[in-house]
Amino acid sequence: MVLACAPLLAACTTQAWYEGSRASARQQCIQQPPGAYEDCMRKLNEGIGGKTYDDYQREREELRRK
Repeated sequence: MVLACAPLLAACTTQAWYEGSRASARQQCIQQPPGAYEDCMRKLNEGIGGKTYDDYQREREELRRK
């Protein structure tokens, strides 16, 4: 039973890491001066921060196959 759940736990950990890194990046943007905040958020949303975890996971799988 434990071995059957191991892949699910690993996926949850990866998703938690991904969401945590997005939250951390947003927090860093919030700490920017007002003029830099919008630019920081725009860069975040255009980069990895703008992707859902599912999008991120799909891209990782595609890169692994290459």
